[in-house]
Amino acid sequence: MRLPCFGTYEGFTHAIQLAIRSLNDSYARAVCALEKTRRIVLDRRRFRVFHTEPKRNGEFTFARLLAAAIKSTFDSLVFVHISFIQLGGFMQLGYIGFEVTDVDAWTKLGTDVIGLMPAGENSDGSSSFRMDDCQQRLFVREGPADDVCALGLCAASTQQYEATLTRLTANHVAFETMSAAAANARGVERLVRVSAPYDTPIEFATPLRLASTPYTSRYSGEDWLTGELGVGHALLRLPDKDVMAKFLVDCFGFRFSNTGNAPWNGHDGAQVAFMNCNARHHSLALATVGERLPQLAGHFMLERKKVDGVGLTFDRVRKAGLHVTNGIGRHTDGSLTFYTQTPSGFDFEIGAESFLIDDDWKVYELSSYSLWGHEFQPARLLS
Repeated sequence: MRLPCFGTYEGFTHAIQLAIRSLNDSYARAVCALEKTRRIVLDRRRFRVFHTEPKRNGEFTFARLLAAAIKSTFDSLVFVHISFIQLGGFMQLGYIGFEVTDVDAWTKLGTDVIGLMPAGENSDGSSSFRMDDCQQRLFVREGPADDVCALGLCAASTQQYEATLTRLTANHVAFETMSAAAANARGVERLVRVSAPYDTPIEFATPLRLASTPYTSRYSGEDWLTGELGVGHALLRLPDKDVMAKFLVDCFGFRFSNTGNAPWNGHDGAQVAFMNCNARHHSLALATVGERLPQLAGHFMLERKKVDGVGLTFDRVRKAGLHVTNGIGRHTDGSLTFYTQTPSGFDFEIGAESFLIDDDWKVYELSSYSLWGHEFQPARLLS
């Protein structure tokens, strides 16, 4: 269904499209009137509007969105009116970095298979990739770890950045202020490295800078769902997920989306906490593995705006001869995804159609992580 919309507000249009799609099997007869809020209410589901056009300094402005009338497949009319919505109060997982032994293989994976836009070499020697108008969303640097080396939590404003540093200090959490050169390599104005449980490489930064050139998708029609939702999500394998969950809640204001204790990839009871910091169902997933593993990263996920982008990426994965760890399936958060092994051994996940959540979301325990599909094929050993 084509959604008529005025402006280029990606989070808004995606929220409306997702709501209509999810209500195609029922009535779409909701009306929402928002005044200086972030909430859209569409019948039984609630979606929050995220993303506006940031100024070049990364601060967010007010956005005026005109009304849109949408006809559903059952000829029910949904009218949405939003005026002068104040946006930009939510943190995001802004970028992810990896230290890898084979930069060339990762570059080929990122550009030719996943479809990221290469953005050249950063001042610290890392290779940069874009997914939208921001200077950088992913980077890889050469090193022996073959693991995640940076999880970049980004504030929505300089005010939120300062307030969060105060919160870290109040919680007796140490952090190191990084140099201007280091911040520049991450595409931000200011940056700290946070002392997190299990040496998790959490960085905290001011809003991401915009690139000086427009973003162009490597493959036509395969754009990413980013904006204020962030880069996607990462799953971390930890000795005890509860320790990290408490840290994220106390220090950064994360909230639980779901918890689970369910079979996954040959494990009878995989214990996972899904944590959100904005409307994305989870930006970080925390899995208890009971011991310190050589790799912290379990997988990272990038989300397409349209499900066709998932299928097209899957075709390129198969053509490239990469190992598909989990075939196409639908998770309980609504996302249709598949998993593939990276050159470093952990997985990347490509998906679409994940739920958006808000303050009314109810946390519950999952008894299954997938509604269907995601057939597991054990990863092959790396040479």
